[in-house]
Amino acid sequence: ALHQSGAPWPPTFKEAWTGRAVAGPAAPTSTSPAAGTDRPIIGVLTVPVEEDKRCVSRRRLLGEAPDDEPTSCFCACYVRWLESAGARVLPIPYDMPRDRIKHILGQVNGLFFTGGDAPVREVRSEYMEVAQMMLEHVVDANLDGTHLPLWGTCMGLQTLSVLVGGPQVLEYHVFQGVDPAMLPLNFTAEAARSQMFGHLPAHIWSWMQTENMTTNYHHDGVDPATFVAN
Repeated sequence: ALHQSGAPWPPTFKEAWTGRAVAGPAAPTSTSPAAGTDRPIIGVLTVPVEEDKRCVSRRRLLGEAPDDEPTSCFCACYVRWLESAGARVLPIPYDMPRDRIKHILGQVNGLFFTGGDAPVREVRSEYMEVAQMMLEHVVDANLDGTHLPLWGTCMGLQTLSVLVGGPQVLEYHVFQGVDPAMLPLNFTAEAARSQMFGHLPAHIWSWMQTENMTTNYHHDGVDPATFVAN
């Protein structure tokens, strides 16, 4: 996370968080990211939060705002997950001026929509409009030959589903008994040809189909039949 001035926080600061990542204004890098780097810069879109004392903003840290002032953040577990693979995380506040967001999009190696509790079926909200802008940037970049991945986890995947298929594809409280649950994956026929799973070693493919190795916290989502038909 970054100060208003763009100077980085001390390295030990994130250890003082109470489970959330700071959503201070992000400063873009001065040069374009290197292709093929093993330290990719991943832009993470913050999630709007109305009132949550665990969501630490710069204004709250400086005593310039009460704990109940609306802000945005995302869970620090996503930062640790990305950093564990060597990535560098750049928070992108959803309410940052659009021209600054567009500039940042040209400075990252990938983008990430996290979990959260935003009303993603409200496609005219500021959060969803910014997410739509980011998705369109990713599509255009890949069509132009630039590999730019966009990952969505939990609500982030719901965000992508709504942006592509429309708000009607997302059903609330449609899944039962998997909140929480550790489960194997039930691969479709397309999985073996996909970029994500098609090149997995055979032993990992077997593990994912037979072992309870995926964490599930589902209650909202897209019905498989709707996904195929949409």
